[in-house]
Amino acid sequence: MSPGEIRAYLIEKDARLTPLISKSLDCPFFYRPTISQARLLSCLTEIVIGQQLSNDVAQKIWKTFRRNAKTRIALEEKILGLENVAGKREGLSGQKIKYLQGIVLALRTGILQMSELQAMTDSEATHQLCRLKGLGTWSAEMFLMFGLHRLDIFSLSDYGLVQATKKLYGAPQLSEKRLMKIANKWRPYRSVVSWHLWIAHDG
Repeated sequence: MSPGEIRAYLIEKDARLTPLISKSLDCPFFYRPTISQARLLSCLTEIVIGQQLSNDVAQKIWKTFRRNAKTRIALEEKILGLENVAGKREGLSGQKIKYLQGIVLALRTGILQMSELQAMTDSEATHQLCRLKGLGTWSAEMFLMFGLHRLDIFSLSDYGLVQATKKLYGAPQLSEKRLMKIANKWRPYRSVVSWHLWIAHDG
């Protein structure tokens, strides 16, 4: 289906989405992603940086971090050169530095391959990513959406997404069961709704 048809489908399934997705915002998940090791490293690095941080703070750190590391090799070397000492952490915790260095080693040894992840199911890719230290379910879900542009992902562990769903439904509290029931109405395009919810929440 076209982006317009997907929006119409979602509004039919859940009328509350009308003001949220009726605008023709350019959702990135509608497009085929670039499949490369450079994209894999860049995306996972941004996700690790964003763990347990607000979007604004994470984006500031990421933009500064990426400024002089535009290529895959440059980014790898920058990550491997990080030290857990004052002034050499680039705004990252010691733990995140270890996680990122582990990701670089996984890419260099062939443990992580973007083409292989693309060929996997959502659950298979999640399992593969979660084998790496520092990557849990939330990180895998973010990669499935922003790295592979999978269209039907909803993260129960994402604070902003949960808060935006509560606001959409005018509910101060929503149980996990209720959240899943709501999100299931948006199948098979939960990622599209998630993106619009984030935009609304951050806006």
